[in-house]
Amino acid sequence: MVSRSLLGLGFVVVLAFALVNGARLMRRLESAHTEVWNRLGRPDFLLSRGIGPRIALVRYVWSGAWRMLDDATLSRHCLAALIAEPLLVALFALLVLD
Repeated sequence: MVSRSLLGLGFVVVLAFALVNGARLMRRLESAHTEVWNRLGRPDFLLSRGIGPRIALVRYVWSGAWRMLDDATLSRHCLAALIAEPLLVALFALLVLD
């Protein structure tokens, strides 16, 4: 079985990646797809507009609606989020249940 410290390190690495990727995803939406960014409530990294816009962003990413924009950079960030988010949940569960 994987050691607890290795799971913890993996969690921190994936969390850091997810945070940076999320910030870049929001910046890409803001700069290249302002209409979508506005429709989502103008999500930002610091949650200055509350949690609502961030939840709208998560729903947007998981819905796959971003594919309609045909933006390779945005697609990379969304696909990375789709991998990192469940991985974070799995690593967290392993840490808590171990």
